[in-house]
Amino acid sequence: MVQDFEVTLAQKTEIAPEVWYYRFELAEGQTLDFTAGQYMLLKVDGNYRQYSIASADTMHSSFDLLVETVPGGLGSNYLVNLSIGDKAQFKGPAGVFTLKDSPSDKIFLATGTGIAPIKSMVESYFSRVNHNATIMLYFGLKNRQGVYLYDEFNELAKTYPNFMFKICLSREESLDGLDETHFGTGRVNQHVVDFVQERHNEYEYYVCGSQIAVDSLREFVVRLGVP
Repeated sequence: MVQDFEVTLAQKTEIAPEVWYYRFELAEGQTLDFTAGQYMLLKVDGNYRQYSIASADTMHSSFDLLVETVPGGLGSNYLVNLSIGDKAQFKGPAGVFTLKDSPSDKIFLATGTGIAPIKSMVESYFSRVNHNATIMLYFGLKNRQGVYLYDEFNELAKTYPNFMFKICLSREESLDGLDETHFGTGRVNQHVVDFVQERHNEYEYYVCGSQIAVDSLREFVVRLGVP
């Protein structure tokens, strides 16, 4: 059910060049109930901008966002100019791109800040009582300077043997100094092919990123023979 929220900015960190992590706390007495993958609508000057929730759906008194600051972007520039303790207006939750309640093994494909709802889905999945499916995350970024969330995903991988991830750096030719278990060069596609081999129909696929990236990755997965 969509509700109106007046929230307070509690944390704000630039975690990569022009990529910001925000945590907003709800007013006392308010509760946010959402399904991993859903988004909130930020109100700015009578307009609304959509941002996926990046935190697990076990959090009910606050929510996290991951936002890239875009030149001229109404919402991202409003957010980057907020200070700790400032109020903001949101409406939500909304959206149907959500984590299904199924026992199937899952592959998550994300580019850029499209990782936000995927992060929520992965963390929410492992908060459940039954979390025995194999989970593989492919996270596409341009270069090592722009890497973020490595520590968070690495900690999950250490805790849960059935969670694996690889950060695919499309503009890097060398992995010198990087953990080759969790980093790869080039785009996401070839890494997925190597992983699924003949088992491509045994997985659920979740894709999020820019519209161009989503269209391309969706077409790629369909070409593998996935319904």
